[in-house]
Parts: sequence; structure tokens; C-alpha cells
Amino acid sequence: MLDGAVHVRVADRHLAHPHQRRGGRAMSTQSKAESYERLLPEITPENQPYWDGLAENELRLQNCDACGEYRFPESEVCPRCLSASFTWRAVSGKGRLWSWIRMHQRYLSAFDDVRPYLVAYIKLDEGPPIISTLVDAPDELAFDLPVRAVFEPGFSERTILKFAVDRTEGSE
Repeated sequence: MLDGAVHVRVADRHLAHPHQRRGGRAMSTQSKAESYERLLPEITPENQPYWDGLAENELRLQNCDACGEYRFPESEVCPRCLSASFTWRAVSGKGRLWSWIRMHQRYLSAFDDVRPYLVAYIKLDEGPPIISTLVDAPDELAFDLPVRAVFEPGFSERTILKFAVDRTEGSE
């Protein structure tokens, strides 16, 4: 009897899975917009200034009033000095590419039109690291490559932070 119960649970789990099988291949039942929406964090009173900034094509981060440390993601206290006093401030949106991976595999339908895409670890000039998407990137990338924030409308009404190679650095 126990063996039968295990099989029922496993079968039930397969039926509840968000993918249907057709011809042995998994097929998504979600639209691109639904798939993309699932990736976005919930907007809360704590992160609202960040999202408001992106909507205005501006990257805003928490800045500790006690020690001046910028932080991302938002938190109740400064990770450096533990002060709870902070101000949201606009930052340059410039940084350096520290690491990246080129994604070829299809994980979510939201990214079907942009595969392969680059997931990048960016070290902002103001200090904190951000993991984001690198767009319009050359085939050859290098550590410490200058990047800048770009603001793209998502499937939802939110603006999404991405980064691009900063081709203007050094040419000014």
C-alpha cells in the first residue's frame, strides 16, 4: 500500500507541473509576459524608491547616513556599520564587469527572443555589486570592462535595469 501511495504522489506532482509533455518534450503553458513577471520581485514599501528611480531612468540605491556606504539590495540596516539611518540617492549607473555567463539554454519563455543572453556580475563605481543582464555586448568580453546602466521597459509596466558596455569611457 505504501508503494502505491508513493506512485500517486509522484503522478500527482507530474500533473501539477507547469509544463505539459508533447512528443516527449516539455512545453511551457505560460506566456512570455507571465514567465517574465514571475522573475520580478514584489514591489514593497522598502524597495519602491528603487523601482520609482528605474521608471525615471535613474538608478537609486540606499546610502548610509552614518558611514556613506551604498548598498544593494535594500536592507533595514547598513551592512558596514549597522546604522538604520539611510537616504535613497541616485548613482552614476557606471561600473565594471567582474564576471559573466552566456546563457544558451532555454529556461524561461520570457527570454526566447534574446538567447543567448548574458548574465553579468557588475561592480558599481559606488561600490555595491549588482547581478543583471548585459545587452548589446560584443562577442569578446574582458574582466574590468566599463559598463553603464540602461533602462528597458519590461513586459509589465516596470522598467528593468540592464547594463551595456560603456563605449564612451576614455573617449571624452
